Amino acid sequence: MATSILLLAGCQHISTRTLNFTEQSSSSPLNWISQHTSSAQQKKALLRVNRAQQRIKQLDFSSNAQLFKVTKQNQVANYCAMTTGITLDQIDALKALNFKSPRQAKILARYEQDSPRIKLDINAINCDFD
Repeated sequence: MATSILLLAGCQHISTRTLNFTEQSSSSPLNWISQHTSSAQQKKALLRVNRAQQRIKQLDFSSNAQLFKVTKQNQVANYCAMTTGITLDQIDALKALNFKSPRQAKILARYEQDSPRIKLDINAINCDFD
């Protein structure tokens, strides 16, 4: 019985490590962020941009309220990232990683076409990275 428990625990450990390796393959957004940031604040800012970009993939285009919310989240995340020294080129490179399949590229194209143009009040944006 003790042997069975050890084998089961060992298999669980191996599968967890395999999953973590898969999640951070060399072309994954998380790995890219780790390699292209020089401070913890920049890393947090790009992680926020990454989360905002991921929401685009799950967007229900028939919901104007959701489209507005996701657009606002993306604009705020991009603005906050740029306050840390992240460039628009870096944000675009992350976007290219997040939308590399043809299906994802179509979703992004539709989002960029349909997303409302929002003028944000930069004084009202909270870029707290804690």
